[in-house]
Amino acid sequence: MEQSLLSSSLHVTILRPCAIYGRFARHPREWWFVKRALDGRDRIPVAFGAESIFHTSSARGIAGLAEICMSSPAQRILNVADTTPLKVRSIAAAIGKAIGLPINLAPLEGKSVGPSYIGSTPWSVERPYVLDTSRAAALGWHGGEYSEQVRETCCWLVESARGGDWQSHFTAFAQYGYDAFDYKAEDELLAKL
Repeated sequence: MEQSLLSSSLHVTILRPCAIYGRFARHPREWWFVKRALDGRDRIPVAFGAESIFHTSSARGIAGLAEICMSSPAQRILNVADTTPLKVRSIAAAIGKAIGLPINLAPLEGKSVGPSYIGSTPWSVERPYVLDTSRAAALGWHGGEYSEQVRETCCWLVESARGGDWQSHFTAFAQYGYDAFDYKAEDELLAKL
């Protein structure tokens, strides 16, 4: 698709984001930690020692870069992500701060475990997944920091959870093919640590 667009004579800017977050997301990755914190989980197993790095992209940051690109049309590809790529442990800390609840991690060595993929957060990857946003920055764009921008998303998640059935709000979690919140399996694993 990108090649087709770029082979045209159109002034098309292709934006390449990473783990997108913001209000009204269909797959709010932050819910993985927010739900556990709201449910009072005192230890949360996290694969790869909670050291995975998966760059994040705020919806506001994407919109800001799109606005810049519309005012200066050109044919280009730009990566769009927050200024600092964070480790999962830092993402968890930012989410905990945003909702005012502790998120205590139990880092696991290596990959997730079992049929419920215990410890596999939506940011858990074996190798860092980081974008170079220097071309976007050269246009005067600034991605902002996840820890400063995620609060709005987390507050929306907490408010949405109060409104009833979270599965009807955050439908992507139902498409995982397994229970992303299998607390029984988590507790069995934690008991062995």
